[in-house]
Amino acid sequence: MKTTTETLPPHRGARGRDEGGAASLIAVSAPKDATSEALPHLSLRRRTRELVTASGADAAMSEAVPPSLRLPMLAIWVWRETGMGRRRLFNSSKQTIQLKKRINLGMFVLLITSYNISFEAYKYLMHNCFLPQQAQRSIWCCGDQKMARLLPLVLGLVLLLALEQGLVHADFYKDVDFVWGYQNAAIWNNGDSLSLMLNNVSGCGMVTKSEYLFGSIEVQIKLVKGNSAGTVTAYYLSSTGDKHDEIDFEFLGNETGQPYIIHTNIFIQGVGNREEQFYPWFDPSADFHNYTIHWNPSLVAWFVDGIPIRVFRNYGNYGVPFPNQQAMRAYSSIWNADNWATRGGLVKIDWNSAPFIAYYQYMQLRGCPWYGPGSTAECSQTSPANWWTLPEYSALNYDQQGQMNWVRQNYMIYDYCKDTERFNGAIPPECSLPQY
Repeated sequence: MKTTTETLPPHRGARGRDEGGAASLIAVSAPKDATSEALPHLSLRRRTRELVTASGADAAMSEAVPPSLRLPMLAIWVWRETGMGRRRLFNSSKQTIQLKKRINLGMFVLLITSYNISFEAYKYLMHNCFLPQQAQRSIWCCGDQKMARLLPLVLGLVLLLALEQGLVHADFYKDVDFVWGYQNAAIWNNGDSLSLMLNNVSGCGMVTKSEYLFGSIEVQIKLVKGNSAGTVTAYYLSSTGDKHDEIDFEFLGNETGQPYIIHTNIFIQGVGNREEQFYPWFDPSADFHNYTIHWNPSLVAWFVDGIPIRVFRNYGNYGVPFPNQQAMRAYSSIWNADNWATRGGLVKIDWNSAPFIAYYQYMQLRGCPWYGPGSTAECSQTSPANWWTLPEYSALNYDQQGQMNWVRQNYMIYDYCKDTERFNGAIPPECSLPQY
């Protein structure tokens, strides 16, 4: 493992401060064209299931139904209730079974290929959302046989469009607030692209409007180019209050020609001191790269371009605290941290190189939305619809373990679990337990 001769700078958490003293809050973006292959999934919550399975045009058009779900609900209602739908399309049970197979196959191909959802989640969707009990017993349809063959495609495209707009793909215009330095932010490309700027007046910070408990938050960032020494671009999840939970990605700038440092940390009930640092194996300022925080009741995992670099497991049974009770928002900011960020504060910001700009592309918030204390049980419940609770996401698979070992053996430069001097020989209890 590579080691660093520098001591770890005192950590401020991902909440920087602008020159006026305001806390810098951060938001998340995520690529629609560079999703993490390590985490195939589709975000679906119980409230959505209940809405989708509701029948009747009144339910489909009710104001209680999110606009993004009204179109697929109406399509399902039309399929079940209108047109020629009061009679069977085919008389023979064999033909009925064949049609049902076509519908299942069409939905399966569209959902699996477009969103890489698990097969178990697909089966759950089909049996609880798209093929209600009446339709499962007797396939009702409208039109002729040719239209029946197109039905899976039409329903699939309508549903995928709604899910893309309503549950996964976020919009910087609609889904984030700027909490300081808003004059240094810019949004374009129909809300898919954003930039945050730091100059000698202020940095900039944003936060998502919604809170989440578990899920996968992705952001695609191109970091500050050139001399970025003294700057920090932060991307993290956090709750609020003195005893907050927080999961950090921080990118510590450096002098031209020197590598960035990927700084990770996790706070639980207001206590951090769990830093791990890495050099990137690429130039993070040359192009966009995917940074994913995956969080479920079993573990927290940090991914870079789909490669896991760190895991923090739930060892609550061993007395190790874990962030599973507080909902978090996603944040991102850029700020002046030249008192510690580069070589422990020895290298200061060169304002002649300003402005310093970090670019974001797209945002994907595949999390369980938080509506209050009742959401804790809902988001923690093990079910195919809560994809983050499925067994395949409770631990790294064999290939992922190999990828993470490669990163840690070649690019890791600090591990709090090995800093015995810092903890006076008494390392934190999780350090003696398997990490993945």
